[in-house]
Amino acid sequence: MTNILAISNVHGRFNELHALLGNIHSHYNFEEFDQVIFMGDYIGYGDQNEQVIRFLMDLKKTYPHVTLLQGHWEMLLWQNMRLEDQMYKEVALKHFEKEKQLGVLLSLKQNETLVEEWLNEIENMKWYCIEKDFIFTHAGIDLSQWKKDMDIHYFMEHVQEKHDMVWATCFQEDYILYWTNKLTRNIHIFEPFPYKVVFGHVPIHQLQREAKETTYTQPFHLGNVYGIDFGAYSSEGSLGAVIFQDNGIKTYVEKVKNLEEMKKIEEAKEIS
Repeated sequence: MTNILAISNVHGRFNELHALLGNIHSHYNFEEFDQVIFMGDYIGYGDQNEQVIRFLMDLKKTYPHVTLLQGHWEMLLWQNMRLEDQMYKEVALKHFEKEKQLGVLLSLKQNETLVEEWLNEIENMKWYCIEKDFIFTHAGIDLSQWKKDMDIHYFMEHVQEKHDMVWATCFQEDYILYWTNKLTRNIHIFEPFPYKVVFGHVPIHQLQREAKETTYTQPFHLGNVYGIDFGAYSSEGSLGAVIFQDNGIKTYVEKVKNLEEMKKIEEAKEIS
């Protein structure tokens, strides 16, 4: 029996993550899952990055079947703080600045003990996870490189580019083509891929182009591909969790809370 819990793109939303897991816990015990897979991008955009980091490291220590995959925000943090090459440090710094997340980087640097432990964790993070007939990566995989006689571990370790598995945005376009008209890219016809692909990285509302809503309660699903980034990077988005089972999927979604509004509500309660 398949019973896998997957969550992607937490983006510093500790309150939402805590509420989300609490809701799931009312229906399931963590021990019931084959794997609990967090799929990268744990920091950035939200205001509770340190709480998220502490929680995930504690969770992984408590439950051996919890897996933390690397996303591009983890790569950027490690690149800026651990690499000696000044050029790569600057590239990472510029991305934090471009996304207006420099405050996140500076805040983490002030907590040396926590960030050093987290950087060690990042170094040990996997790029992908295979469980049952699913493959989980932060940004997906390049189906155009698959040959039907390949060993799947060789394919993931030696054919796939690790950088692409946390950064690429072209794969999602390929999935749409592959599962609709089997169109080609670079004159290469995709051969049938034997695994279901689960990815984050690209928010669902950017994939569900035919719909105009910015809030979604179900993952992007096309053929054997699932997109589970519910847009927690944005104050208009959500944090979602998807449980993959033999008889289908179950989805839990927690709307991103506006911290300033929450503070005003709490202050009003105290006054009254």
